[in-house]
Amino acid sequence: MKRPKEKQKTKELLWLVPPLLFVLVSVVSAQQVVDRIIAVVNEEIILESDVLQYAQSVAFQGGLDPTRHEEEFLKLKQRVLADLIDQKILLARAREDSLEVSPQDMEIRLEEWLKQVLKQVGSETKLEEYYGYSMAKIKRDLRKNIADGMLVEKEKNKKLAGIKVSRQEVERFYQAYADSLPDIKESIRLSHILLKVTPGEEAQQQASERIKSLYLRALAGEDFAELARNFSDGPSGKKGGRLGWTNRGDLLKEYEEVAYSLKEGEISAPVKTRFGYHIIKLNERKGEKINTSHVLVMIKVTEGDENRVREEIQLLRDEIFEPEGFSELARRFSQDEATAESGGELGWFEVETMPPHLRQASQGLSPGEISQPVKGPEGYHLVKLEEHVLGRKLGLKNDWGTIEDMALNYKRDQELRKWLDRLRQEIYVDIKG
Repeated sequence: MKRPKEKQKTKELLWLVPPLLFVLVSVVSAQQVVDRIIAVVNEEIILESDVLQYAQSVAFQGGLDPTRHEEEFLKLKQRVLADLIDQKILLARAREDSLEVSPQDMEIRLEEWLKQVLKQVGSETKLEEYYGYSMAKIKRDLRKNIADGMLVEKEKNKKLAGIKVSRQEVERFYQAYADSLPDIKESIRLSHILLKVTPGEEAQQQASERIKSLYLRALAGEDFAELARNFSDGPSGKKGGRLGWTNRGDLLKEYEEVAYSLKEGEISAPVKTRFGYHIIKLNERKGEKINTSHVLVMIKVTEGDENRVREEIQLLRDEIFEPEGFSELARRFSQDEATAESGGELGWFEVETMPPHLRQASQGLSPGEISQPVKGPEGYHLVKLEEHVLGRKLGLKNDWGTIEDMALNYKRDQELRKWLDRLRQEIYVDIKG
């Protein structure tokens, strides 16, 4: 029997996780998609790229590789399109009902989303690196998605808030779906200390010398686009370094200060940003809009940098004479901006789906114990196991609140389905295939 919450899962992911936050999915940028309108709902359009981007986001979270599971990903895209249409229908109804979202509430929600995402990716720098733009532009792009999502929430709450479930309904729900309800997975709660592996003086010097060499070649008349294609470390390198048209505030401050000072066709001296060293060419300017290309040389860590950080975190590990001191050291030394203030608290993880480096570090630990240093994508971690819960089946006796929430969500979802069927008779929907 199908899980009663399975249909709902994709829809929730669509609105709870704006797609721009998951540009980390490499296959999105790798694919060349000819965009087209795939559906129209009232005055709102849904582009093929919208469906692809949302589907990639959901696949990324669910661990689905679109390149290896093409048929499954195709079905996911079909579900995503259906759910996007549902959201546009609810958005159209919210506007008909003159619902509004205050700018203050929207900004609060935006900051909440960013906190969640920064906890996943590690820092604003990392998010800007993935996205390719400044935080100012990322926020600007997200605001409409978040405002639309909040309007949909308001419309749904207005319709469904009064729905309740009785004790008998919870019991009937459990009897009907007990075999298909998700198990409580084996889970652990972790804290950590992260020391990032960052480039030292040797790496800085190597990058500086390399960018100066490329700058001299550009001044000598070598084709700028070819230099970018052959030597740039940035994702725009394959496009000859072209970033296209941007507004003031879209790019990093250091980059823009130089770019806006150039004359058309002029090439800048090397400029340092958090991503590395750039030489910038101003292709064209129209008022406050600029069209630039750049060659980027990233400052890459060396083996010496790795060894230095590994030694530093081992020294920290040796300082922890009592497990209670872990949180204080995390506050003082951890370079995870999202968790340091809370003493390194990472929260709960299902053991079977947790990141490999955290699984490796926590393996064999008992609650209260601290791991030896372990290497992760950003640097070296010390991990403390706070709690450990074994997996088991859901049961009415021990999990009444969880099952009651499931029964309520199921009932609301059924009502939502019926309501959407009625709204489709009132709101214009054109699916172009």
